[in-house]
Amino acid sequence: MRGTSLIAAVVAIGIIGTMSMGLPVLVSENQALRTGQLQNTQAYYSSRAGLEFAKRQLFLDAVLSTIPARQFVGTSWTFTRTAGTVRAAGTYGNSTDTFSYSGDVIFLVASATSTSTGTTSLVVNVPTGTQNGDTMLAAVTARTNAVTFTTPAGWTLVLTQTQTSANTGVIRIYRKTASGSEPASYTFTLNSNQDVVAGILTFRNANATNPIDASASAATASATAQAAPTVTTTVTDTMIVTFHGINRGTTFTAPTGMTEIFDIRSDATTNGITLLASMVPKPTTGASGTKTATAAAAQRGQTVTVALEQ
Repeated sequence: MRGTSLIAAVVAIGIIGTMSMGLPVLVSENQALRTGQLQNTQAYYSSRAGLEFAKRQLFLDAVLSTIPARQFVGTSWTFTRTAGTVRAAGTYGNSTDTFSYSGDVIFLVASATSTSTGTTSLVVNVPTGTQNGDTMLAAVTARTNAVTFTTPAGWTLVLTQTQTSANTGVIRIYRKTASGSEPASYTFTLNSNQDVVAGILTFRNANATNPIDASASAATASATAQAAPTVTTTVTDTMIVTFHGINRGTTFTAPTGMTEIFDIRSDATTNGITLLASMVPKPTTGASGTKTATAAAAQRGQTVTVALEQ
């Protein structure tokens, strides 16, 4: 019996010894597995954060040609943007990830303008790069409120705002969904010879059927501060576009926080007319707030705010 017990004890010691030698290996392997799982999880959520960040930057930086490099904790992302596509290249530890996001956010493709010191028809080119399905906005403003316009074929009138006080004027806003065979230009016709200026803006990723979420207009008092009225958006990720017309030849400074698209005038005289177009993306719903542009010289005017929706 004593010999049997001794053998059993030796075997038990051997088993325990073997287990004790293997335990650190098992613990080490388990730790490595858990660390790998944690890193994979971190990399996944970092990638998702990078994707969402890229989408937001594509919207917020819609008027920029490139997006600066951004940093995440444990991750380095570099973003570049071409038109409606943002590309992100990122690293996490020793791994790398690259993806592209083609934007469903609204951005400006291009604009074109035309001016005259006296005409009954004004020709405006279709902006360069306009494609099938793009949304075009046209703004036409004349030096008198007595003039009438002929709407070009295929265009829909959004609104008309007149200035009926002294130094009168009028502005009209039209919209059109671009076809695959747009002409080189459109002609806006007036019933009398007037100082007139106009511009066409092409936006991509707006709703092709109903691109206008909200719009408003106002006749403004004689001042250098010309305010475009607020609109209340009902959907997210809209593009706020304002038009400031003033009934004299001058120049404008765009509203704070907005990007100027164009600032044109028929001439530099008090009998001329000036038109400013500006834009700013609006990620959330609700009131846009009034957008006040500053003219170099005071006069009455007419202003418009349009919210484009996806």
